[in-house]
Amino acid sequence: MGRTGAEGPAGISAPTSDLRLSPGARAAVARRCGGACEACGLEWPWLLYVFRVDPAGPDGAANLLVLCTRCSQGRTGPFRPLLGEPSVRERLRAANNRRTGAAKLTAARRRRLIAARGGRCQVCGVPGSERQLDVHHRRGIFAGGDDAEENLMVLCFACHHHLRPCEAGCGRWAKLPARLCRRCQTERLISSWV
Repeated sequence: MGRTGAEGPAGISAPTSDLRLSPGARAAVARRCGGACEACGLEWPWLLYVFRVDPAGPDGAANLLVLCTRCSQGRTGPFRPLLGEPSVRERLRAANNRRTGAAKLTAARRRRLIAARGGRCQVCGVPGSERQLDVHHRRGIFAGGDDAEENLMVLCFACHHHLRPCEAGCGRWAKLPARLCRRCQTERLISSWV
C-alpha cells in the first residue's frame, strides 16, 4: 500500500507514491495549462492538482491532466499538487533575504536592474541585444548571499557560466578553468622573473 501524501482535492489524503512527477514533467504541464484548470479554466495554481489521464500510462506530460479541486471531485487515483515545494536554494535565499532585509529578486526587479546597469554585461560589455543577460550573485546563495543590489552583477550567459572569484582574494573574477584573475596571474608571472 502506498504512503499517503499531502491533503488534496476535497480534503482527502490520497496515495501519491504511484505518481512520480518529475520537475521537467511538472514544468511542461504548468506551461501547457498556464496555471489554470484544464477543465474549467480557474486560474488559481495553489488549488490545482495533477492526475493521470490513463491510469496505466506513464507519468509524462502528455498523460497528465491539471484539475482544480471542484473539477477533480469524484476522481480516484494518485495525484500531486501542481506547485511543488520550493527548492533548498529558494528556501535559503528567502532566509538570507529575511536576515539582511533585502528585497526578493523578482522578474520585474531583474529587468530594472539590467536596464539600470546599461543593458550590458559588466565583464565583457556585450549588449543584451547580442547575448542573453543574467543576474549573478557575487556572494552565492549557499555562502550566505542575498538579493541586495550590491551583491548582484549583470553578466551575459557566457561570462556567467565561466567565472569564479579570484583565489588570491583581490575581489576580481577569474575565467574558468583558471583560479586567478588575469591581473594576479600577471603579477605572479612577473614576480617569478625577479
